[in-house]
Amino acid sequence: MASGYEINTDAFETYGIQTAELFVELYPWYYMPTSVHTILLHGADVIRHAILPIGQLSEESQESQNKHYKNYREHHTRKISRVKINEDLINMLLVSSDPLISSMRNIQPKKLQTFSDDAKLFIIMPED
Repeated sequence: MASGYEINTDAFETYGIQTAELFVELYPWYYMPTSVHTILLHGADVIRHAILPIGQLSEESQESQNKHYKNYREHHTRKISRVKINEDLINMLLVSSDPLISSMRNIQPKKLQTFSDDAKLFIIMPED
């Protein structure tokens, strides 16, 4: 669901409704899973009204911090007491999330994604 591009919500909504109708027509005996229902019938509204982009609402970024958390705790904290460990850990996490410090890092250029022609219908591509 997270592509990094602006989503054409009208096209996504039409696609979702048509797909949901097709699902019900082809599988009347099988209840549509809640997650599928939410994406197909309410996904466009979520995209329209979300304060943050979809990718920032996921737990992906939080999960990716687990390895940093373990590393900071093991190698960059004082092992005197739990209070000191947590204090050092919080300080390291604050430093790593600081926008000014993060902007000074050398970031590897992202590999450009290629989308199928069907997926391109839902993406508003930025103009170069």
